[in-house]
Amino acid sequence: MKRISCLLLVLAVCFCSGAFAQETHRQPFARRAMYPHRTFGATQNPALTMSSPSSNTGGTAIKIVKTWDLGVFPGGTYVELSDVNDFGFAVGTGDLPNGETHTLGVTLFGPHKGEWIDMGSLGGAITGGYDEPVLKVANTGLVATHSAITDGHWHAAAWTQRTGMFDLGTLADIGYPEYNSSYAAAVNRSGTLIVGSSQIELGNWTSAPGYPTVWTPSLEWKNGQLSVVWKIQKLDVTGMEDFPYWVAWDVNDYGQIIGIAQSVDWLITVPVLWNPLPHGRGWKLIPLPVLPDYPLQMNFGINNRGEIVGGCMQHIELWDWVPTLWKPLTRQRDVYGPPILLKGPEGYADGGWADGINDLGDISGVMWGSAGTQAMVWSSNDLGPSQILGFPGDGSLAWKLNNFRIVVGGFWGGSCVAGECGGASQFRVPAHDHH
Repeated sequence: MKRISCLLLVLAVCFCSGAFAQETHRQPFARRAMYPHRTFGATQNPALTMSSPSSNTGGTAIKIVKTWDLGVFPGGTYVELSDVNDFGFAVGTGDLPNGETHTLGVTLFGPHKGEWIDMGSLGGAITGGYDEPVLKVANTGLVATHSAITDGHWHAAAWTQRTGMFDLGTLADIGYPEYNSSYAAAVNRSGTLIVGSSQIELGNWTSAPGYPTVWTPSLEWKNGQLSVVWKIQKLDVTGMEDFPYWVAWDVNDYGQIIGIAQSVDWLITVPVLWNPLPHGRGWKLIPLPVLPDYPLQMNFGINNRGEIVGGCMQHIELWDWVPTLWKPLTRQRDVYGPPILLKGPEGYADGGWADGINDLGDISGVMWGSAGTQAMVWSSNDLGPSQILGFPGDGSLAWKLNNFRIVVGGFWGGSCVAGECGGASQFRVPAHDHH
């Protein structure tokens, strides 16, 4: 498959006054239902290094080389980071002194390191916060997110340092008037595709039926300037039209999109993949293999190798998450093996999920159990038990990671004097330092 490269150079120029960006909710698909650390209290401080034997190769101990305690936005009470690009620009959500929740950014390196950026809103008041920070940042500095607009509905949004936050619109813009809200979950690292969903919101967007969507960029002249314009389109749901709840969760630089479909009673969740068709003719829906004993199976992250991570549950009321990994079986990435169940180390066996995967095969996520709740890392290359990431707190959870093995998330206790602080950890794998 050819990597998506058209528009990349132009997009990078348009989106990046990049020096700054590179330095510098509830949603309707029940992605998490609740934070595990609000159910399972952490009781132990994490070690900065931990060795876990691999059942296949003996495993390789990761080494934590740096951690970041990023605190909260000045005057706020919590922050949770969800993604970091390869230039060390991290994004997430947190509250402002006035109590509103906004999309926030912070740079990990350079003269502006540790300085928080408020990315604003689309004009509506965002009170009560998002339950989780589902948003991503491209290497161009483009951020995919969402915000309330003035009429109270939620719209997918994007942000660059040059433009500020702007509305990505809904399916109502292309002739489907009932789809009056939308949600952007991810942008690929190249900044060429944004994915999410558009909903039929009738007063409560958290239970609104939704359709999976992708936004693609084009160049248009506006006010005498060449500008990037993002256009929404529906993704294929052929053969699965009976599922009313959809969202696209992530997208890679090859144009592969992952997401989920949920039944009308939300008791069945099916992970799916959309592969790009030749010559820009759209995307083809491919249901991913599932395990018969797990009616709720979700995928959250995909890398440029086509590897996919997520989690599955047998009983939503028991919160029995298990982290999962799907691997492609063909060069065309149109056939995948069944999900592989990932393991946690001793003391963290009650549950967890995997959320991010980089191009090296490193996997980030969270596990919890009798020892507490901690951000974890696995590897798709040896499939050994996860290892603790060493965030600076008593408990933590991780979301995405970049190709320089920096993982971001949130932590509580320890040096965090707020409800939850933004944190990051960089690790290395001694046997793979040549990567």
